[in-house]
Amino acid sequence: VTATYGDNQWCPQSESISVEEFIVPIADMAVRPNAVTLDNPTWYADYQTHGFLNYITYEWFVNGSHYYQQTQHIQGTYQAHPNVLEDSVEIMLIATSGQCADTAIASIPYRHDCIFVPNVFTPGISSNNLWGPVGNGIIEMEVWVYNREGLIVFHSTSSDEYWDGKHQGTNADCPTAAYTYRVNYRYDANPEALQTKVGTITLLR
Repeated sequence: VTATYGDNQWCPQSESISVEEFIVPIADMAVRPNAVTLDNPTWYADYQTHGFLNYITYEWFVNGSHYYQQTQHIQGTYQAHPNVLEDSVEIMLIATSGQCADTAIASIPYRHDCIFVPNVFTPGISSNNLWGPVGNGIIEMEVWVYNREGLIVFHSTSSDEYWDGKHQGTNADCPTAAYTYRVNYRYDANPEALQTKVGTITLLR
């Protein structure tokens, strides 16, 4: 600020003060997918910038430990623990600028398996007489069952349709034997990815 007196601006006087600017950090992050599974154990976390990346430092912590990656985008593969029924990936981001800090926390749940396929069934008996994959969050599913000659004995495009042991929906019974199945499916936590599960089932009469 400069002050003067009169039209001739005699005796100007000036004073100044410095104001230090602090960039307030915002710990804003996005994580994906909505859940990790045995088939899709990889997770991602992204620091969402707000135009002040050069003034802000950030630290990542995963499941309580300082993460080995300290970049704007991190990723990891979740290691499942078979004896734990419920688990998750806990991610914490600390953004710091000068004396100011902000923290964000996110959790990605772990699903031990989003689909279960029985390996034996007994058509014609009062219990366990239908076969079909079941799971949580399934939004699309297609199933094929093949005999030993590689011929399709059952095909379905609905998670509500089950195999009753008949040959292609006719009244002809398929014999006691081992059959091969293939299941293509999508689930709500990762709808873009088409998953595939193959294996064998035993039909007993």
